[in-house]
Amino acid sequence: MLMKKISLLLVGVLALFSCEQEGLDNIMEISDVEQVKTRTAGSIADLDPIIELDGIPVNILNVGNTKRKYLSSEKSGTKLVLNSQDDGSGRQRWKIARQQINAGTAILLEKGNSGIVSNKVAAIFPDPYNYGSLGDNIEKPTNIKLLCMVSGSILPVFNFTPIADNKWLISRGYGSPFSLSTTYLRSKSSTSSDMTFNDDSSTDLSKWQIVPVGEYELVDLEYVRTTVDSFEPTEVICDHDEYTNEHLSVDTWNYSLSTSYTEESNFSKTEGVSVTISGGLSVGIPNVLGDDSSLGVNVSVQQQTNKSWTYGTSDSKTVTKTRTGQIPIQPGETVKLDAVLIMYKGSLTYVATLRKIGDTKTFRVKGKWSGDCFSSFEARTYNPTTGKLVGEYVLE
Repeated sequence: MLMKKISLLLVGVLALFSCEQEGLDNIMEISDVEQVKTRTAGSIADLDPIIELDGIPVNILNVGNTKRKYLSSEKSGTKLVLNSQDDGSGRQRWKIARQQINAGTAILLEKGNSGIVSNKVAAIFPDPYNYGSLGDNIEKPTNIKLLCMVSGSILPVFNFTPIADNKWLISRGYGSPFSLSTTYLRSKSSTSSDMTFNDDSSTDLSKWQIVPVGEYELVDLEYVRTTVDSFEPTEVICDHDEYTNEHLSVDTWNYSLSTSYTEESNFSKTEGVSVTISGGLSVGIPNVLGDDSSLGVNVSVQQQTNKSWTYGTSDSKTVTKTRTGQIPIQPGETVKLDAVLIMYKGSLTYVATLRKIGDTKTFRVKGKWSGDCFSSFEARTYNPTTGKLVGEYVLE
């Protein structure tokens, strides 16, 4: 009960600084707010798509609204609406900021609302940093509104719950006086500009997509084997030969072995966010040499040096190899030789680092890679009578 009263008091204090229409024309850059500059550590495959977007301008789109999809501020005032497009004003662009103190995610307006910084607030707090944040509407508990927040204040937070097909549910977070029961932000109808909170999460009106603004380029790519990935080696005897030394001295067997194999590569869409990535990006598929004894869970797998594959597409390539070598054969000895092709087949998690074209900020996304990739080409010699392995030679 005490915590609830404290939460109500905090919200009441914040409401005192709610946005006024008679304000300045500018909003501070959210990147200047120190408290939002946080990232989590740990396995790269465990990254949270929402936290990765910290400080990246995004559009927040309603899935079920057929006419007005874009979460938007108005030119001034506190009202939040759904708009039909990103009009370039900044009012449909948001920055997600992870908050440690109340374990949630703040949603901050990039710019475009003339009432964000008010003279009243500036008189109370000298040289303040003020910015717009999504928050509770105390007068209308089923609604949200845009709040003027002063630098250093505790921001209202929301919970992002992932569902299928890169969609999210957005609910009130810790500290909201209305968070005791879970309700979801949604469009009022398939054509309305208004939003409300409702406990029905099944409708598309309660589902949202997070789309980083602009076009991005790939700056790094890693593969990781996670607990849900299956990536195993297969061995195929692709060629064989046999040689008998009928001489009285050691003879040299000059062998020639050939193989042909097909590598395949398939990249899924990124998980959690829908992002536009510039085409024609050349990458390497996973590079695993020999057996998989070192390929444990959460172990990073490097790219092949031959970066002739295109990120984000499905492709296959057939390769033919012929290798020669020499093996000393003792007098009267017969040796059987098998050419063994080792391929890896299955899926890995890929983690791509993206950078907005013309900018320096980066963030990471993940998805699934599946396919077949070459590992090694080996020659193995046997005693044909006993079947005992005599030697192994790596051809490549």
